[in-house]
Amino acid sequence: MTLVWISPWEFQCCGTDFKLGDHVEWTTEPVDPLDWHGTWKWLLRQLPRLDGQYSAHLDSDSGVLTGQVSGFVREIQGVWFEWLYKDSGAMTGPDPDQGVTIKPLKICTGQETRCDGQEICAYIVTVETDDISQDS
Repeated sequence: MTLVWISPWEFQCCGTDFKLGDHVEWTTEPVDPLDWHGTWKWLLRQLPRLDGQYSAHLDSDSGVLTGQVSGFVREIQGVWFEWLYKDSGAMTGPDPDQGVTIKPLKICTGQETRCDGQEICAYIVTVETDDISQDS
């Protein structure tokens, strides 16, 4: 099984809806623990591992190590956080200490935005892989 992080903005931009049991083929890149204003730090404490980050914008010519994940979707989890804001009202990032909701989903459309007043910050997808390859 392969655990893939999907950022909502990227999925909304370039993703294709999927549901439990669907066969998917995704380009992934290594997990970046500095991404998402500390979200990774919280998720890395909660999950045994994250194998890759979905990337609709990278390929083997990008200079970034990419991989391909191909397999069947076995689990989809939406992760919602409350967000931190500056005094100016600008959003600075998720605040996992102020509330986190993780809910199983049957389908991912990229339109899952709010849950109990929280904003979505990730989809964590478990893929039963039939082929994994790494490009250099």
